Amino acid sequence: MMPVIIAILGGPIVVPTKGLCQDEADRALALTRKTYASLVGIQGDFVQTEERPGVGVSSREEGILFFNPPDRMRWDYGGKRPHAVVINSSRVWIHTPS
Repeated sequence: MMPVIIAILGGPIVVPTKGLCQDEADRALALTRKTYASLVGIQGDFVQTEERPGVGVSSREEGILFFNPPDRMRWDYGGKRPHAVVINSSRVWIHTPS
């Protein structure tokens, strides 16, 4: 089984899933939930890369990520094709200016 990697505030929390007893798993989950609950919002730059060697496609996009707990996220992409992806608890919007 692969470890679970959770990135919070720029620092990953690695939770190994193999060999954990239930108490350890519960403590790791409680720590993750406590950290998540303490967040008031995050903003940061991101780089998204995609590699599909089978079809000879690769791409790189950059932008700014906004996260406001518990359920609001926004990715603003810049560059040659600016667009935005906005998510809340019930909808996903993708805005591409024409």
